[in-house]
Amino acid sequence: MKIYLMILTAVFSFQLTNAQEDKATIKEQKELLAQQKKMEKDRKKAEKALKTAEKEQKKAAKRLENIHNADQKIEKIERKIKDRDEDIKSLQKKLERNKTKNKLTPEDETKFNEKIAKREEEIKELNEDLKKAKEKRAKLK
Repeated sequence: MKIYLMILTAVFSFQLTNAQEDKATIKEQKELLAQQKKMEKDRKKAEKALKTAEKEQKKAAKRLENIHNADQKIEKIERKIKDRDEDIKSLQKKLERNKTKNKLTPEDETKFNEKIAKREEEIKELNEDLKKAKEKRAKLK
């Protein structure tokens, strides 16, 4: 009976030791799981912050591109206005030169005046376009 009690005591103490080791292992596993969850949460937060930063960067790049395009459009319209102005001056010089040389028929004079009027109308339209383009550019800033 003494041997039986000793065996029983040994088995019980072994089980008790295993149970304590199991509790320690379970506690370590819980701590590891908690750390992993925290790391996953932090990773997701970092990814979200990165996505937000990328979106903001794309918005800024798009905005700069729109501003650049608006500036180019304004420059293009201003060049067209300048070209039309030069055309008008050239046509007026031709008209005056032909008048002084008496090489101008009434039909030719009408044609010159129509061309000049057409260029002036184009300048009016371009000035309206320029005004709109400048307003759009101001909105972008």
